[in-house]
Amino acid sequence: KRFVLVVFDPETARREMIEFWHVSPPKADLALETFRAEQALRAGPARQRSDTETAFLWAGATWLAEPEHATCLESPIPETDAQRRTLADRIVLSATWVHGAIGCGPHGLLRLLAGDWNGALDAAGTAGAGESVLATAQFTAALRVLGGVLRQSGRRAQGERFDAWQREAAAAVGDAFRNGAFLCGYTDAGEASGDPATGQSFIAVQAWAVLARCGT
Repeated sequence: KRFVLVVFDPETARREMIEFWHVSPPKADLALETFRAEQALRAGPARQRSDTETAFLWAGATWLAEPEHATCLESPIPETDAQRRTLADRIVLSATWVHGAIGCGPHGLLRLLAGDWNGALDAAGTAGAGESVLATAQFTAALRVLGGVLRQSGRRAQGERFDAWQREAAAAVGDAFRNGAFLCGYTDAGEASGDPATGQSFIAVQAWAVLARCGT
């Protein structure tokens, strides 16, 4: 629904995005000047999902991909926030949370935690080692757009950091291509999920890998 609004009612989409990010701060909502990936608390695998924050980032990327929307980057969120964080600050916090607190598993993919879009995997990553190809591809797709947006807005260092994270994530997704399709991910035990060789493949994972331009 929100992606459709971006096309047909962009002003409503903008208001919803700002309000949604207002009421849903990043999970590691520390002061921006002290927030570092190495200081982030690890996301709780039994209670936090791998794809919530990546969906926030993709929504922002979808909106900010239009050049005329770039002025929103310096909009305070919320306007009453004593720290006066902007939308750009919020994007950086979100991406830093994903990269540092959700983190990656043994295959370089984002940890699955309490699940991603696929309800069948909700218990596959609760020990903290399971990994999600879809969440990683979604993160990659968002970073591909947002890195350029940040650079063009004068935040070169942050944009280049996003570019580096994007390349790492894209490579991990590319490595998850097996038997003609991208895997769904890995369980806590390291078992591959969604391998076409076992008769399973998931269209949504393939679609996100394409959106992220992950090679094979």
